[in-house]
This record gives sequence, C-alpha cells and structure tokens, in this order.
Amino acid sequence: MIIFVVIIAIVCSSCVGGGVALWLNWDTLFPADASSPSSNTNQTRGPTGGPTRGPTRGPSDTKRIVKLKNKKSDTCLDLSGGNASNGAKVQGWNCASGNQDHMTWEYDSVTKKLKNKKSGTCLDLSGGNASNGAKVQGWNCASGNQDNMTWEYDSTTKKLKNKKSDTCLDLSGGNASNGAKVQGWNCSSGDQDNMNWDMIDAS
Repeated sequence: MIIFVVIIAIVCSSCVGGGVALWLNWDTLFPADASSPSSNTNQTRGPTGGPTRGPTRGPSDTKRIVKLKNKKSDTCLDLSGGNASNGAKVQGWNCASGNQDHMTWEYDSVTKKLKNKKSGTCLDLSGGNASNGAKVQGWNCASGNQDNMTWEYDSTTKKLKNKKSDTCLDLSGGNASNGAKVQGWNCSSGDQDNMNWDMIDAS
C-alpha cells in the first residue's frame, strides 16, 4: 500500500533548529470508503483482475453420449442395422464389433430419452406394455406416447425403468449372443444382472 504523507513544516524564529516537522498519515486524514471495491480485501479475483465466478452449466450438460453394457452378457444395447423405421429391433450385440453408431446413444437426463446416434430415433417400449417380455424398439422421438420412451436411469442399481410401465430394460436370459432379445421385465423379479446396464461414456 502506498502511504501518502503530508509534511507540514512549522517554522518560527524562536524554535531551536529553525523548525519542527509534523508527519500526518493520509489514511488517518482521509479514510477509505469501506464499500469501495478497492478496499474489499475479501473479494476473490480471477487472472484478468475481475471477480471470479462459478462454472456456468449449459443445456448440453444434461446430455451424455454413452454405450449401455449389460452386466450379465457383457454385450451392448444395439439398434439393429441402425434402422430408423418405427418398430426397428433393439438387441444385444458384441460391444467391440459391428457399426459402433448402432450401439451409441444420447441420454438426456431431463427428458430421460435415449436417442440412437445412427438413426436419431429413441428407445421405446411398445405400447407401454407392462407385461414381462414386452417388445423394446426404436421409434420416432417426437411422435407417439412420450412416456413409452421415457427411461429413468438409477446409477446405483444401473437399471433403466420405463415411465409408462414401471418395468425395466432387460436382456432376455442374459443371452450373450449377437441379436439377443431386449425386452421389458418386472424390475424386482428374475435375474437382476439381466437388467443391469452400465452407462459408459462413448464421446
């Protein structure tokens, strides 16, 4: 801090040495305004000198590009042939073989939709059918009953629960063969590993 000093010399003919020097501290005479930004020593500043701010989260932060790997089979959720038609088959497939875009999905944590990278269609439970073995398919994301294609992902149990049916995404029999059926199934019955899907970042 630069301290300004006012030197006032009082000179009189009767003083020994010819004069007396009086030193006064500028801050004592003119105290700084406590509300002024320059006097706020607790303010954190960034590299450019301005106040630092926390990270800003944009809309893209709600979306992840992922693969879904089944715990039982070690195969991935795949849209057969990347087919963009409504009703296209969803299956299990070797994660390392075939067209990777067919098994790459965008999961939106707000809408809870899974959109296939190749087709641009969404993972859908046909008719919102709550029966065990119900068909899971690809479907136009903007048409049909939106609850049928809304899937809540639990990062602890690694289950995907359908909003319409309250059933979970299941790999039939935990079958590791390419083309194995993916279906809806009661979340609390059957082999739990068949409906356990690890959401792996694919971006």
